[in-house]
Amino acid sequence: MRKFTINIIPFCILTLLIGIVRFYAVYDARHNFYNYTNTNIENKTVFIGDSKSLFGIDENVFDEKDVVNLSSWGAQPYDNLNSLKKYKIKNSIIFIVVTSRVFLHLDTTNHSLQTKNTISGIFDYNLYQQLKSQFNRSEKGSWEYQLQRGGSMYLINQFCDYHRYNWKEDSNYHSKLLVDSQSQKFMNTKINHLLEIYNKFTPNNTVFFIDLPERKDFDELIRSYENNLFKSIEKKSSLSVIDFGVYNEEFFYDSHHLNKNGSKKFTSELLNFIRSSNVNQIHQGSN
Repeated sequence: MRKFTINIIPFCILTLLIGIVRFYAVYDARHNFYNYTNTNIENKTVFIGDSKSLFGIDENVFDEKDVVNLSSWGAQPYDNLNSLKKYKIKNSIIFIVVTSRVFLHLDTTNHSLQTKNTISGIFDYNLYQQLKSQFNRSEKGSWEYQLQRGGSMYLINQFCDYHRYNWKEDSNYHSKLLVDSQSQKFMNTKINHLLEIYNKFTPNNTVFFIDLPERKDFDELIRSYENNLFKSIEKKSSLSVIDFGVYNEEFFYDSHHLNKNGSKKFTSELLNFIRSSNVNQIHQGSN
């Protein structure tokens, strides 16, 4: 038995090393729930949302130590509701993000369990291709962004280099979702999850619903759906969704994530809103 143990040690070491290389080749902090890990939060400005808010906040515009970003890539309201169970937030301003793209998707949870960040995922991909794509920067990867102190991220380049944004493709995809017979059912389910988050934190905090800026073309495409979504949320919560309108193309990294200039612009507008507005005031972002 001792001899067998000694003989397998090299194989165990090799397997461990391969696992480490594979993990770091694909690890992507965007999928974490969350990058801010202190679960006791007090007297902060808190964001709860998806990838739009993950990349939409420039913490330098605030006093960065006062910002907490509890957002994750592709997060559905249910994902956030689940992940927030261990967090205690009080005496804070909370912005719960309402993203029409997220509400349109015909599912109620995201791909967090499928991410290769988990141990079960580290052997589930072609290592050579993954390393090649990361070295060539030919697909999404950790090279794209930097992490901010409060859990937000910013995209290093102004525009996505490896995949040019295609409005026709984006339009075709979401147009089909808009007419899908299941769309209303999923919307209602997600609104209920969103309201659970709202009810969880309302007693000890000031809570807002916000919609981050969109591209003009997409905003026009989903306007009717979005109006219905916002009215449904307001009816059930008595709280309006603060819509920050549309931004020009140069402020977007890809189809809907703000680049560094865009996040700085939006965060500045948001800070002005905090300083000057009431809970039910509707604010439209400038173009």
